Amino acid sequence: MGSATTSNSSSKIAGFLVTAVLLIVAAVVAKMFIPYYRMTEVDFSAIARKHQVKEALVRQEFDVTVGYRPRGEGDPNPWVITEMKPSWAEATGDPDLDETGFARRCAFVSEKDGKSVSKFWLGAMNYKDLYWTAKAWRLPAGALPGQGRGRPILLYRAGTLEKLSFTQSDVLHVDLRDTRKWEMDDEDWTPPATAPAGE
Repeated sequence: MGSATTSNSSSKIAGFLVTAVLLIVAAVVAKMFIPYYRMTEVDFSAIARKHQVKEALVRQEFDVTVGYRPRGEGDPNPWVITEMKPSWAEATGDPDLDETGFARRCAFVSEKDGKSVSKFWLGAMNYKDLYWTAKAWRLPAGALPGQGRGRPILLYRAGTLEKLSFTQSDVLHVDLRDTRKWEMDDEDWTPPATAPAGE
Protein backbone atom coordinates (compact mmCIF):
# COMPACT_ATOMS: atom_id res chain seq x y z
CA MET A 1 0.00 0.00 0.00
CA GLY A 2 2.74 2.42 1.00
CA SER A 3 4.69 1.70 -2.17
CA ALA A 4 1.62 2.27 -4.35
CA THR A 5 0.87 5.58 -2.60
CA THR A 6 4.45 6.78 -3.06
CA SER A 7 4.40 5.80 -6.74
CA ASN A 8 1.10 7.62 -7.24
CA SER A 9 2.44 10.78 -5.57
CA SER A 10 5.58 10.68 -7.70
CA SER A 11 3.47 10.37 -10.84
CA LYS A 12 1.39 13.39 -9.83
CA ILE A 13 4.50 15.47 -9.14
CA ALA A 14 6.06 14.43 -12.45
CA GLY A 15 2.81 15.26 -14.26
CA PHE A 16 2.66 18.67 -12.57
CA LEU A 17 6.27 19.45 -13.52
CA VAL A 18 5.72 18.43 -17.15
CA THR A 19 2.57 20.57 -17.33
CA ALA A 20 4.40 23.56 -15.81
CA VAL A 21 7.26 23.23 -18.30
CA LEU A 22 4.82 22.95 -21.22
CA LEU A 23 2.97 26.08 -20.06
CA ILE A 24 6.22 28.03 -19.80
CA VAL A 25 7.28 26.91 -23.28
CA ALA A 26 3.84 27.79 -24.65
CA ALA A 27 4.04 31.28 -23.12
CA VAL A 28 7.48 31.88 -24.64
CA VAL A 29 6.40 30.63 -28.06
CA ALA A 30 3.20 32.70 -27.89
CA LYS A 31 5.19 35.88 -27.26
CA MET A 32 7.29 35.11 -30.32
CA PHE A 33 4.31 34.93 -32.66
CA ILE A 34 1.38 36.73 -31.01
CA PRO A 35 1.26 40.57 -31.19
CA TYR A 36 1.38 40.73 -27.40
CA TYR A 37 2.39 44.40 -27.17
CA ARG A 38 -0.37 45.57 -29.52
CA MET A 39 -2.95 43.43 -27.74
CA THR A 40 -2.05 44.66 -24.25
CA GLU A 41 -0.69 48.19 -24.72
CA VAL A 42 -2.32 49.66 -27.85
CA ASP A 43 -5.92 50.88 -27.70
CA PHE A 44 -6.68 52.44 -31.08
CA SER A 45 -10.00 53.91 -29.92
CA ALA A 46 -8.46 55.54 -26.85
CA ILE A 47 -5.55 56.92 -28.91
CA ALA A 48 -7.96 58.45 -31.42
CA ARG A 49 -9.98 60.12 -28.66
CA LYS A 50 -6.96 61.41 -26.76
CA HIS A 51 -5.24 62.86 -29.82
CA GLN A 52 -8.47 63.99 -31.50
CA VAL A 53 -7.93 62.14 -34.75
CA LYS A 54 -10.23 59.85 -36.70
CA GLU A 55 -10.13 56.28 -35.45
CA ALA A 56 -10.09 55.03 -39.04
CA LEU A 57 -6.81 56.89 -39.58
CA VAL A 58 -5.26 55.40 -36.44
CA ARG A 59 -6.33 51.91 -37.52
CA GLN A 60 -5.14 52.28 -41.11
CA GLU A 61 -2.18 50.17 -42.15
CA PHE A 62 0.51 51.56 -44.44
CA ASP A 63 3.27 50.05 -46.52
CA VAL A 64 6.29 51.90 -45.19
CA THR A 65 9.96 52.21 -46.03
CA VAL A 66 12.18 53.39 -43.20
CA GLY A 67 15.87 53.99 -42.62
CA TYR A 68 17.93 53.74 -39.45
CA ARG A 69 19.82 57.04 -39.33
CA PRO A 70 20.66 57.99 -35.72
CA ARG A 71 22.00 61.50 -35.20
CA GLY A 72 24.16 60.45 -32.27
CA GLU A 73 24.15 58.57 -28.99
CA GLY A 74 20.76 58.64 -27.28
CA ASP A 75 18.78 59.84 -30.31
CA PRO A 76 15.10 59.32 -29.30
CA ASN A 77 14.03 59.03 -32.94
CA PRO A 78 16.80 57.28 -34.90
CA TRP A 79 14.49 56.16 -37.72
CA VAL A 80 13.24 58.18 -40.71
CA ILE A 81 10.24 57.53 -42.95
CA THR A 82 11.21 57.64 -46.61
CA GLU A 83 7.98 56.32 -48.13
CA MET A 84 4.41 55.51 -47.13
CA LYS A 85 1.68 53.96 -49.27
CA PRO A 86 -0.79 55.56 -49.20
CA SER A 87 1.07 58.79 -48.51
CA TRP A 88 0.30 60.73 -45.35
CA ALA A 89 -1.32 63.49 -47.41
CA GLU A 90 -3.58 60.94 -49.12
CA ALA A 91 -4.49 59.23 -45.84
CA THR A 92 -5.37 62.48 -44.08
CA GLY A 93 -6.90 64.16 -47.12
CA ASP A 94 -4.73 67.22 -46.42
CA PRO A 95 -2.30 68.18 -49.23
CA ASP A 96 -0.45 70.44 -46.78
CA LEU A 97 0.77 67.30 -45.02
CA ASP A 98 2.65 66.08 -48.08
CA GLU A 99 5.95 64.58 -46.86
CA THR A 100 7.50 63.92 -50.27
CA GLY A 101 11.23 64.60 -50.01
CA PHE A 102 11.01 65.07 -46.24
CA ALA A 103 12.63 62.37 -44.10
CA ARG A 104 10.23 62.44 -41.14
CA ARG A 105 11.75 61.21 -37.88
CA CYS A 106 9.78 58.50 -36.10
CA ALA A 107 9.82 55.71 -33.56
CA PHE A 108 9.70 52.29 -35.24
CA VAL A 109 8.57 49.46 -32.98
CA SER A 110 7.19 45.93 -33.25
CA GLU A 111 3.63 44.98 -32.39
CA LYS A 112 5.06 41.88 -30.65
CA ASP A 113 7.15 43.48 -27.93
CA GLY A 114 7.19 47.26 -28.43
CA LYS A 115 10.90 47.16 -29.29
CA SER A 116 12.68 48.39 -32.38
CA VAL A 117 14.70 46.33 -34.83
CA SER A 118 17.46 44.47 -33.01
CA LYS A 119 20.98 45.87 -33.29
CA PHE A 120 21.93 42.37 -34.43
CA TRP A 121 19.89 42.87 -37.63
CA LEU A 122 21.36 46.33 -38.15
CA GLY A 123 24.78 44.72 -38.39
CA ALA A 124 27.86 46.92 -38.34
CA MET A 125 25.87 49.98 -39.50
CA ASN A 126 26.65 49.22 -43.14
CA TYR A 127 24.05 50.92 -45.33
CA LYS A 128 22.89 47.57 -46.73
CA ASP A 129 21.46 46.72 -43.28
CA LEU A 130 19.80 50.05 -42.49
CA TYR A 131 16.77 50.25 -44.77
CA TRP A 132 13.60 48.23 -44.29
CA THR A 133 10.01 47.85 -45.43
CA ALA A 134 7.01 46.75 -43.37
CA LYS A 135 3.28 47.10 -42.91
CA ALA A 136 2.64 49.50 -40.05
CA TRP A 137 0.17 51.67 -38.23
CA ARG A 138 1.12 55.34 -37.89
CA LEU A 139 0.25 56.60 -34.42
CA PRO A 140 0.47 60.19 -33.16
CA ALA A 141 3.48 61.38 -31.20
CA GLY A 142 3.09 60.45 -27.54
CA ALA A 143 0.47 57.78 -28.24
CA LEU A 144 2.57 55.04 -26.61
CA PRO A 145 4.52 55.76 -23.40
CA GLY A 146 8.28 55.61 -23.77
CA GLN A 147 8.23 55.43 -27.56
CA GLY A 148 10.12 58.20 -29.33
CA ARG A 149 9.77 61.89 -28.57
CA GLY A 150 7.68 64.44 -30.42
CA ARG A 151 7.40 62.34 -33.58
CA PRO A 152 4.95 59.78 -34.97
CA ILE A 153 5.20 56.14 -33.97
CA LEU A 154 5.22 53.41 -36.59
CA LEU A 155 3.97 50.17 -35.06
CA TYR A 156 4.96 47.50 -37.53
CA ARG A 157 3.14 44.22 -38.06
CA ALA A 158 5.04 41.08 -37.12
CA GLY A 159 6.13 39.00 -40.08
CA THR A 160 6.15 41.89 -42.57
CA LEU A 161 9.59 43.35 -41.84
CA GLU A 162 11.92 42.98 -44.81
CA LYS A 163 15.30 44.46 -45.65
CA LEU A 164 15.66 46.45 -48.86
CA SER A 165 17.86 44.94 -51.51
CA PHE A 166 21.53 45.91 -51.65
CA THR A 167 20.91 48.09 -54.73
CA GLN A 168 17.83 49.79 -53.27
CA SER A 169 19.67 50.52 -50.02
CA ASP A 170 22.64 51.95 -51.89
CA VAL A 171 20.46 54.31 -53.95
CA LEU A 172 18.40 55.47 -50.96
CA HIS A 173 21.47 55.94 -48.77
CA VAL A 174 23.10 58.20 -51.37
CA ASP A 175 19.88 60.10 -52.09
CA LEU A 176 19.28 60.92 -48.42
CA ARG A 177 22.63 62.73 -48.33
CA ASP A 178 21.59 64.97 -51.22
CA THR A 179 19.98 68.10 -49.78
CA ARG A 180 18.53 68.89 -53.19
CA LYS A 181 16.41 65.74 -52.95
CA TRP A 182 15.76 65.33 -49.23
CA GLU A 183 15.19 67.54 -46.22
CA MET A 184 16.02 65.88 -42.92
CA ASP A 185 13.73 66.24 -39.91
CA ASP A 186 16.57 67.20 -37.57
CA GLU A 187 15.65 70.55 -36.05
CA ASP A 188 14.76 69.58 -32.49
CA TRP A 189 17.73 67.51 -31.35
CA THR A 190 21.50 67.69 -31.25
CA PRO A 191 23.94 65.11 -29.86
CA PRO A 192 24.90 65.74 -26.22
CA ALA A 193 28.20 67.54 -25.75
CA THR A 194 31.14 65.27 -25.05
CA ALA A 195 32.62 65.85 -21.62
CA PRO A 196 36.26 66.99 -21.59
CA ALA A 197 38.82 64.27 -20.95
CA GLY A 198 39.36 63.57 -17.26
CA GLU A 199 35.86 64.61 -16.14
